[in-house]
Amino acid sequence: MKIERDKNFTFTGLSEKESKNLIVFDLIKSKSVISRTDISKDTGINMVSVSNYIKSFIDKGLLYDKGPDVSTGGRKPELLELATGDGGALGISINGDRVDMVLTDLSALPVEKRSSAFGDALKLARELCAAANSRGIKVKAVGIGSETRDSIALLKSVSDAAKAPAFAGRNVYCAAFGERSLGNKASCGGILYVHSSLGECVLIKESELLGSSDEPKETTKYLRPWGRALSAETMARGEVAKGVGTKIVHIAGADMNKITEGSVIEALKEGDEVAGGIIESVGINLGLRIAYLVNIFAPKTVIIGGGIEAAGEAILSGVKRTVARLAHSSRSKSISIIPSALGPDGVALGASALAIRELFLRS
Repeated sequence: MKIERDKNFTFTGLSEKESKNLIVFDLIKSKSVISRTDISKDTGINMVSVSNYIKSFIDKGLLYDKGPDVSTGGRKPELLELATGDGGALGISINGDRVDMVLTDLSALPVEKRSSAFGDALKLARELCAAANSRGIKVKAVGIGSETRDSIALLKSVSDAAKAPAFAGRNVYCAAFGERSLGNKASCGGILYVHSSLGECVLIKESELLGSSDEPKETTKYLRPWGRALSAETMARGEVAKGVGTKIVHIAGADMNKITEGSVIEALKEGDEVAGGIIESVGINLGLRIAYLVNIFAPKTVIIGGGIEAAGEAILSGVKRTVARLAHSSRSKSISIIPSALGPDGVALGASALAIRELFLRS
């Protein structure tokens, strides 16, 4: 997906000002309502700089100035909060021929969700923009998460329709940031996000997201996905090709090409032993990858997402056992391994959250 640089989400290489913009934004978001004085105290950023950041955010309609707080004496502090009542963003997930869209407020919380075929994506975006207007919400940014499709044309068309800047990035980054931004258990410390049975990983530390294509290559190369041979669907197709009896065949409509990771998980839930064996193998494989990365990067939280988490404890138990056995004990004891909190909505919600982040980052 080749997109001009200023239309990409910014994941690494933040300037000092950009980093401080995000520190202030994250604090305001976490506190709901806060004063300039408390922002300066909590971040260590001097009051003059804080006031400059806040002015820029207010001028762009990203914050409300709520006026003075109740005070027991002295000057009353001015309170601030995100302009969630008036502003929002559009998050778009493109997965093959399917498009999922979500209208969110400026906290990236969903207001309205819709889906369509890819060919109707622009029509759907216009409908959601109209829905936003009817609710008194101005769409201030658009985020697109995609894996295989070229999003340049859609990026420009949706940006024009929303009359707002649009940014794009890969699905895995959007899903990872959605978990960091909206997942209740994924807000503290370094986060390792593991995407699907292919085990592609994104590392989130402070304000930066690192994937396999990012610098420095000598470390981020370990975040790359497995080959397709280790995916749940490839394993399943291999078993079916051998003539092994399994419910996966029936679920896929007797079409080898329609066997997916979802087919395996559905068969697992119906008690299919072949599917159970495949998921167990996937859990061990992911556990091997995660244990290695835990030893290198020492994240506090590991999140399993991208669809494979729908296998529930069948996948998590294999991952946890393997990590406990192979990761350094000092790290494995303190790590939390959890499933995605956002599920199939993660990419669209993450794309919206990243678009909002981009507004604050570039202010």
